[in-house]
Amino acid sequence: MVKLSFPVPNMFALVAIALLGACGPPGDSVGGVAITQVDSAGVTLVTISGDVSDLPEWRLSELPLTVISGNEAPFLSDIGAVAFRSDGRLLLEDNRSAELHIFGTSGEAIAMIGGAGDGPGEFRNLTALTVGLGDTVYAYDRRLSRISVFGPAGGLLTMISVGRDFAGPGTVSLDAWGLGSDQFVVHSMGPPDSVGSASGPRLEQRPAQLDRLDSTGEARGDPVRFSGGLSTVGQRFDGASPFGNPSLVAVGSDRVVRGSGVEYELFVTASDMRTQSITRWPGWRRPLEESVVQVVRDSIASRFERLPQVRPERVTALLEAMFAPDLVPATLPALGGALIDDQRRIWVSRFQPSTQQWSQEDSWHVLDASGRPIARLPLPSRTRLAAVRDDRVALLMRDEFDVQHVRVFDIVRGP
Repeated sequence: MVKLSFPVPNMFALVAIALLGACGPPGDSVGGVAITQVDSAGVTLVTISGDVSDLPEWRLSELPLTVISGNEAPFLSDIGAVAFRSDGRLLLEDNRSAELHIFGTSGEAIAMIGGAGDGPGEFRNLTALTVGLGDTVYAYDRRLSRISVFGPAGGLLTMISVGRDFAGPGTVSLDAWGLGSDQFVVHSMGPPDSVGSASGPRLEQRPAQLDRLDSTGEARGDPVRFSGGLSTVGQRFDGASPFGNPSLVAVGSDRVVRGSGVEYELFVTASDMRTQSITRWPGWRRPLEESVVQVVRDSIASRFERLPQVRPERVTALLEAMFAPDLVPATLPALGGALIDDQRRIWVSRFQPSTQQWSQEDSWHVLDASGRPIARLPLPSRTRLAAVRDDRVALLMRDEFDVQHVRVFDIVRGP
């Protein structure tokens, strides 16, 4: 062992320099939210403190620019993925019919892509949608583990098979997006870490993985592994806990944002998957109150009660399984989802239990490309932010009859 010694004055100087370096430049603020930023080994570390309500507020234009009604042809019944094209047209995916629809800027239906099936250009469970250069469309089908690539007019160009266990035995390929002009990002969930060491249903933070594929489906570079969201393990019912969250992944034209969503910690990476910045905002996890648990339970029970020929004893057994003590955490995850727009801004939402996902008012805020907060955007109740392009947002909304509609608004920035 080599023992190093320094004169006492030099040691104090080294400690002082280290402390100054760790602190970085003086912090600044946006509204009432404080920001501290330091650089470490080429990675920008952003730490935020304060309440999100203190960020400058953006708002929606008084009237929508586009209205797409679910009770008019083509009668969208279960809207999933939504994406803007470069010309302002919208792509909407209907989960129930397994179809992609193209709508004009006035809300008129222009074309339909796909349909239910296993054949070329057909879908079983479309979960991710990307619009690339030249309005090329990349659609990922989770059940078929397949990326379908369509031209701007809707014609099928090619298909890329990913494979359900692409990332290894016991993994599941959840989503895939186009990245740039010749790459794809595949998001997989790994098997639980505690297999064989514990029994019974429980919430567990499962591992997640991101892989880059080239245009032929071959892996490029090393995978990026990280801690995923909270998932149910060992359950004996069909469905996840309403208090768990999936891994948080958002893909833009030249960057990827990832995180577990359990804590507020976002990693921004370049298209080669090298980390550029990390944003942390402590204090976002909230205690899960018993009143919230009861509201969620009652909501799920009422859904089953409305179904015909459902036996009450089976509903009771299902609820007992879903709300077993090990599946009800003491605190809720921090984040629910993220989007990256064409200006490289990052849109982030607070986690809500599954039955509250249509009540996200004040839950979205905006970070710039380096992960620094800019503003927040309050939304009307019973609304979900579906897509962002330029200074326009597409909102998925429900009316009093539970019919889904899509409306596009301009963003009006405050002073």
